[in-house]
Amino acid sequence: MKVLLIIEAALGGSGRHVLDLAEGLMAKGETVHLVYSPLRADYRFTTGLASLRKARLELRCHPIPITRELDISDFRSYLQLTGYVRRHGPFDIIHSHSTKAGFLARLLLRRRGTRSVYTPHALMTLDPALTGVRRRAVCLLESTLARLSDAVVAVSANEHRCAVETGIEADKLVVIPNGLDQVHDTPRTQRGQEIRNSLGFSPNTICIGWICRLVAYKEPGRVLESFAILKQHTAHPVRLVMIGWGPLEAAVRRRATELRVSNDVLFLGQVDGAAHAPAFDILAHSSRYEAFGYVFLEALSSGVPIVTTRVGGADELISDGVTGYICDPWDAEAFAGYLQRLVENPRLRSTMALAARERAAQFGVARMVDSIQELYRRVCNVPTSTQIDRGAAQNAFEQSS
Repeated sequence: MKVLLIIEAALGGSGRHVLDLAEGLMAKGETVHLVYSPLRADYRFTTGLASLRKARLELRCHPIPITRELDISDFRSYLQLTGYVRRHGPFDIIHSHSTKAGFLARLLLRRRGTRSVYTPHALMTLDPALTGVRRRAVCLLESTLARLSDAVVAVSANEHRCAVETGIEADKLVVIPNGLDQVHDTPRTQRGQEIRNSLGFSPNTICIGWICRLVAYKEPGRVLESFAILKQHTAHPVRLVMIGWGPLEAAVRRRATELRVSNDVLFLGQVDGAAHAPAFDILAHSSRYEAFGYVFLEALSSGVPIVTTRVGGADELISDGVTGYICDPWDAEAFAGYLQRLVENPRLRSTMALAARERAAQFGVARMVDSIQELYRRVCNVPTSTQIDRGAAQNAFEQSS
């Protein structure tokens, strides 16, 4: 098949997903074109894309500036997308990733036989802060555009539920979780120890990691508040390492000072979070919403237990007392209590480390790519040896409800 992948928000998990998908599809013999917006392409995406282009010379790649917000420049972006499809098509599949790319791609005048697949990587309606008229408008837009899609991919049971509530027809939806290849090797473990040493941690220091962009819905202030409570209740040496960048950085640093924990909080900025995961003893995650965080898979594959709010992917990956704890509803004292339980119980952390790796192993990249390729073949009516396991996806949905 000939596939066109389009992404506007080429950052974080969505950027990683698209690169893994492109590589996996090409490895399976599919022809892949990738159109991305350089306006929100982070360092990890740009370096990953450069490596992929070097390894896979057959990849056709083209940047088109697409803004996050709706504005007059969308008309120009639409014309450029139309021109690209006309010059390089016809495509069997046009698969759009992220909200804005999905909006533009599904309005394209497709040639007969071209199918449209959309992966939002976090529907806007997942955000509980989206209310009133704005929420109704987004629901109307998403449900209307879904009718122009042959399939809409939810990456978690939580996002599937949200999609149904948004008004997207259930028969358009399929659940395909994100995937990550596990790497268990001595060098990786050694790098984790080297990172700890470089940060000046003693062997008995408990390192709590937080990996997110410093934006409002990631709620970085929450983890600082809980960390301050933890410091008041434990005698163990603990440090909080915050990895990420964004417009709230100055405000978050001020908040750490106000809570009198700034000496025990390290801000590492825009570094490779996955590479740092082996240095953590615990991962803290405090977002209001997610679709399916890659950070969970990165932590679990490194044997790191997780304390998190209830967001997409949490129900699939985290079992209370087995691979971590889910704090729902949000409560700073309760979150700090879960952290303290892990900080003060090394045997529990060790037991959870084994369970964490086992859980992460169930969510590999190959499985994700296989499922998406099968979806392509189904919507294109191409005969396949296997079919997407919709029953398994439904069972996962029902178990987490």
